[in-house]
Amino acid sequence: MIDKVTILLATYNGELFIQDQIDSLKKQTYSNFQVFISDDGSTDNTLKIINSNLDDSRFKLLCNQRKGGVVNNFNFLLNCSIDTEYIMLCDQDDFWLNNKIEIMLNEFKLIESESYNVPLLLFSDLTLVDQKLKKISSSFYKHLNFNPENNIDLRYISWRSTVYGCSVIFNLKLVNVYNEFKLKKFSPMHDHLLALLAARHGRIHFLDKSFTYYRQHSNNVVGGSKKSLLSKLKRFKSLYNKVDVYCKSIISINELNQLSLLKKVNFISYNVLPFFRESPVFTSFFIFLFFLNGAENESSS
Repeated sequence: MIDKVTILLATYNGELFIQDQIDSLKKQTYSNFQVFISDDGSTDNTLKIINSNLDDSRFKLLCNQRKGGVVNNFNFLLNCSIDTEYIMLCDQDDFWLNNKIEIMLNEFKLIESESYNVPLLLFSDLTLVDQKLKKISSSFYKHLNFNPENNIDLRYISWRSTVYGCSVIFNLKLVNVYNEFKLKKFSPMHDHLLALLAARHGRIHFLDKSFTYYRQHSNNVVGGSKKSLLSKLKRFKSLYNKVDVYCKSIISINELNQLSLLKKVNFISYNVLPFFRESPVFTSFFIFLFFLNGAENESSS
């Protein structure tokens, strides 16, 4: 029996690119899949485009009510009744090579055969492209000087992740662990949490190939474009606020709120500092806000 794959597609105001993504799914060499779609209350023509594709029975629109952001939208999908062993995540503005499901599923099964029935996640590289799918870089990780193997290290994944949801395949066991995890007020991106839980409770692997055109444009939630120093300075306040919320989510999922100052220093020394060179600006922000939030928690308790 050929295994069916469930693809979770979260959408919101994606009329410019979503048909490209749907077309790339329809052209997959591995055709035994179903696509669960959740729309976050789009106000453009996204729903019209989705509905025009529902004549293909593999595509199912589950909900079009507002959930409040990409994380909540994917959390809704991950909490749905998934009846397949293998799951992939799909962004509305990317483009999949036609052999993506076939190769990633085969690779995943090879790993699974050696992994003794545990939660598993496999992620791959990405190809950076512009709005018209013109190639910017054949490797997301090389373009940004990130080491993808860092994500396999539990020290790293406990506070930072460069695993992107559109590049992953995972099993139902990981979904069950994810849904049992009690999300707090401040929670990380869904793909970071999936990777962290896979590392904690099972295994995470990297496939050094790209099957996804990761489109760069002004509206994508997490992009791979390099930014100039001037651009970064202009975005300082926004960056500060984002890293602050991110830091609070890391403190929350690792239950670091009640740790002593010494144990917090140990966390930074053991988990964060070994990877400082990969992203010095981000890491410096993180360390500063980590201790600032810790001090605020102690004063309020």
